[in-house]
Amino acid sequence: MKIPLALLGLFVMINGFSQNESEQENKTLIGLRAGLNYSLFRSDQFDVEAGAGPLAGFFIQHKLSKKFLIDASILYSNKGSRSTIPYYKISNKYFEPEILLGIKIFDGFHIHSGITYSHLLSEQMITLDGDEPFGIDKTPIDAFSSELSLSVGIEQRLFEHVQLSLDFNLPRSNTGTRNFSISLKVPLNTKPSKTSYRELKVRASKKQIRELKEGVLCVRLKTSANTIAALRKAGHMNDASRRVEEQFTENQKIMLAFRKHFNFCRVEFFYSDKSLQLVQREWVNIFLNDKLQIDSGISIGPGMQIYTAEFGNLKQDTMQYFSRYSQDFNKNSVPIQFANHYSVSSNIDFDALVIMDRNFVQLNRPFPCYSRFISNSMKQHPEQGLFIFPLLPYLSWSYVDCVEKLDGKLSKYYEKTSKE
Repeated sequence: MKIPLALLGLFVMINGFSQNESEQENKTLIGLRAGLNYSLFRSDQFDVEAGAGPLAGFFIQHKLSKKFLIDASILYSNKGSRSTIPYYKISNKYFEPEILLGIKIFDGFHIHSGITYSHLLSEQMITLDGDEPFGIDKTPIDAFSSELSLSVGIEQRLFEHVQLSLDFNLPRSNTGTRNFSISLKVPLNTKPSKTSYRELKVRASKKQIRELKEGVLCVRLKTSANTIAALRKAGHMNDASRRVEEQFTENQKIMLAFRKHFNFCRVEFFYSDKSLQLVQREWVNIFLNDKLQIDSGISIGPGMQIYTAEFGNLKQDTMQYFSRYSQDFNKNSVPIQFANHYSVSSNIDFDALVIMDRNFVQLNRPFPCYSRFISNSMKQHPEQGLFIFPLLPYLSWSYVDCVEKLDGKLSKYYEKTSKE
C-alpha cells in the first residue's frame, strides 16, 4: 500500500498547490473521468481472452508550462477477461491511482506517460452454469495480485469541456495484465470563456498563418484589359501596344521577385480576369507558367487552403482597438459604471503588396498582411518625397525589396505563433 499512498499524497499536494492559481488562467482542471477497460489477464491457472469492464473516478490536470502538464487520476476500475469454452470470465476490481507527465503537441492535443498502480480489491470467476439465481455463479479466486505498470497514451480535446483519453498499460513482467482504456474527462471547474473581439482576431491570424504555410499563395497579376481596349477603341494603337508591353514587363518582374525571394510557402500566379474562377474553386486552366502563359499542368488540389495577394492599395483595417476608459456617475457623484471604448485604425490608403483570403478580403492585424511599396506612388507624386525623406531608405523601392520584406514578416510571425 506504500506506492498508492505515495501517489495519493502527491495528488493531494498538486491539488493544494492549484488552489493558489487563478481559475481564469485555467492552469488546473479538476473533474470526472469515466470509460471502458479492455484487458487481457495472463495466468497459469486460467486460459482467457481479452474482455471489457468499466472505469470511473476523478482527475486533476495541472499545466506546468506552455508545453508540459501533470495529470493525476484516482479510479475505481473493473477489468475482465473471458473464456468461450467452457464459458467463464474473470472479473477483478481495482483501486487505481495514476500519475502522468504530458507534452503538448499542438493546441488541444498532447501525449503522456507515467505509472499506474492497480491495487487489487477483489477477484472472482463468473460462470453461467451455477446454482445461483439466473444460473450465474460467482466464485472468489486467488490467482492475481496488485501490480505497477507503465502507462502511455494520448489525449485530445473533443469539445470545450470534454477530453478524450486513450491509454495503454504495459506490465513490468510477462505475467502482468495488459490493459487498453478509453475514457472521457469532463472538467467541473471551468467557466464559459468570454473571448474578446481582439482575441478572436488573434486566433484567426494564428490559424491563417498556419494555413498559408501549408497552402498556396495565389498572386493576382493585372492585365490592364480595360485601358488597352479603350486606347484601341480611340485609335491609339501605339499607346495600346506600349501599355501591353509595360504590363507584361511589370508582371514578369513580380513573378521573378517571388520565384527568387519568397520561400514561405508555395506560390502560383493568375490573371485578374480569372478571379471569379478562383473564388468558385475552379482551379484548372487559370495558373501561369514562367512565360506568363496559362498552363493546364499547374493545378491545386481541392483540399488545399489558398490565400491571394496583389500589388494594390492597402485598405483600412476593420479590426477594433482599445482607445480609452470612461466612467459614469450617479447624482451623488458615486461611480456606477465603467465602459471601454474602441476605435478602428486610421483611414489611410497606400500602395502595398497585400495578402487577402480566397474571396479577396484583406486580412487584418496581427497577421502581417502587407508590405509597403513606394515606387509607383513616388512616380505619380514625387513631391511627397519632401515629407517622407527620413523614411526613404527604409521603404521598398522595387518588387524584390517588397517581396523580401513580406517573406520575412510572414516567417517571423509564423515562428512566433508556433512557440505559443
